[in-house]
Amino acid sequence: MEARELGGVERMTLALDRVATVNFTTIARIRGKFDDTELRHALDALARRHPSLVARLFRRRFRWYMQPNEVHSIESRTIHCGFEAWAPHAEAETKHQSWPLDGPRARCTRLRHGDADSTLLLTFHHVVSDGKSGVLVMRDLIRLLADPSLRLPVIPTSPQESFFPQADRPSENLGKAFGLLAHDMRATPAARLSFEGRAPVEARAQRVVPMRFTEEQTSELRTLARREGYTVHGLLSAALMLAIHDTGDWKDERTMRFFHPLDLRVYLEQIRQRTGEDLPRIGEASGVYVSYVDSEHLVSPDTELHALGRDVTGQIQSQKADGIPFLTSPFSGRLIPWMRALLGSRRMLRLCESQLTRRSFAFTNLGLLERLDVRERYGGLEIEELHFFAAVSTMGPLGATATTFRNRLQLNLGHVEPVLGRATMDRFRHHLMSRLDDVGVSGRNLDAKPVPSTSRE
Repeated sequence: MEARELGGVERMTLALDRVATVNFTTIARIRGKFDDTELRHALDALARRHPSLVARLFRRRFRWYMQPNEVHSIESRTIHCGFEAWAPHAEAETKHQSWPLDGPRARCTRLRHGDADSTLLLTFHHVVSDGKSGVLVMRDLIRLLADPSLRLPVIPTSPQESFFPQADRPSENLGKAFGLLAHDMRATPAARLSFEGRAPVEARAQRVVPMRFTEEQTSELRTLARREGYTVHGLLSAALMLAIHDTGDWKDERTMRFFHPLDLRVYLEQIRQRTGEDLPRIGEASGVYVSYVDSEHLVSPDTELHALGRDVTGQIQSQKADGIPFLTSPFSGRLIPWMRALLGSRRMLRLCESQLTRRSFAFTNLGLLERLDVRERYGGLEIEELHFFAAVSTMGPLGATATTFRNRLQLNLGHVEPVLGRATMDRFRHHLMSRLDDVGVSGRNLDAKPVPSTSRE
């Protein structure tokens, strides 16, 4: 990996990291034996395959660069604990703590539950990874653990916008991008759950509320979505909107705005097939390969879930057809570093909370991990569970990540304390389960057990 200038999205995430850390933690429960020495060798091999995970960042003449760094390795530690402890450890991993510029850009925590039962937590600085590539990096780590003789080729990263058609790059679309920004600033303020408290970002805590769906429940979700004419993502989004409305105890109609992910691998393939343009393909390097679209909805106590689910799915498909997702993240990559330099971190954080992220909810959905070529077993190691959790501090106080693996859906609800308290989240979770139960998805076994906190806070 040669030194290269950061792309727009990478500059954006670096600027945001200096406001409020945006971390992604991938969680994998693994059945099978391996020791800490084998894990250390696998992590070193992982850093050779994905050199951005230990890269250093430096600035030269007002431009940021990423450079290989062989001095550092991926940090690791082992903790003996029960399985449910993954949640407070993921919370601690995503707490605000700026990454050193000299690297590394990833760390690993092994939670050892027994002789052949462990959970691995891989946490990434958002400048080098998102939820999508984080899962692929975790897959590589498990492959290297299962077969120490395996030699995987090096995969250097490329800036996200290098994969875009020329006409969709930010330099060609500043007028449209400014128009989108102006529309965002003029948009009707979205309904959000009321802030319950404020604190400096370093005093805030990320909280995760896991909700596990059984194979039967996941099948019920898919059957319902197909029958009613929308996606599972649309179904979950609709249920979450109605749960927010219920938690707010609002009696009138409110505007909801949701932040939805878009997999650029899939989207660029659709563009490639439609236009015949010879675009570079996004591979399996660690990086940021997800963009976002907004959807806006009017929600009242009488709103019907199926109609709302179809509206969510329709708005996402419409924006994809308009090419909007290509403009959001790349343009922010130019705008946010300028604004942070002008305003400073504290004012920038207030602006993120009040203007730039005026959404009710931030929702990240990886869908079926099997589509990423993640198998259930590698050699003597079996992946029992695989999902992830993302810090929501700069996206608003409330968000969720959803993954499906081994035909089981995992929904990790996230909130920021003291902005939203645990009592509010308990009500929100209760209303979400009630809304799903109302449409025939049984809410049994979805109530997460309370888990202890960790010492890192």
